[in-house]
Amino acid sequence: MSSVFEFGFAQNLEKGFSFFTPTGTKIFFIKFLIINFLNMTKEEKIKEALEEIRPSLQSDGGDVQFISWDEKTGLVQVQLLGMCSGCPMAGVTLKDGIEKQLKKVVPEVKNVENV
Repeated sequence: MSSVFEFGFAQNLEKGFSFFTPTGTKIFFIKFLIINFLNMTKEEKIKEALEEIRPSLQSDGGDVQFISWDEKTGLVQVQLLGMCSGCPMAGVTLKDGIEKQLKKVVPEVKNVENV
């Protein structure tokens, strides 16, 4: 069993994957969770997490661009683009979507703001 898992892990590390345990439970490994175990800086992890978030924003005509990361204060600055820039729900997207995901990937993130 472990050889199948290891093969699947090696084959799919870059795009994320799922598999079933022997008891039938489906396990999902998503790229932004895997990056915590790779040798990346916090800024690289933040940028990678934004890449994972980007498709859902783009599906609604928006986008997000990384601006800066201040490790001392825990502040991440991003710029919401496209339909996100003028959307009345941009604040919810920023706090409940982007900030929440970035905090999962880099617990040192304290705040995310749109500039």
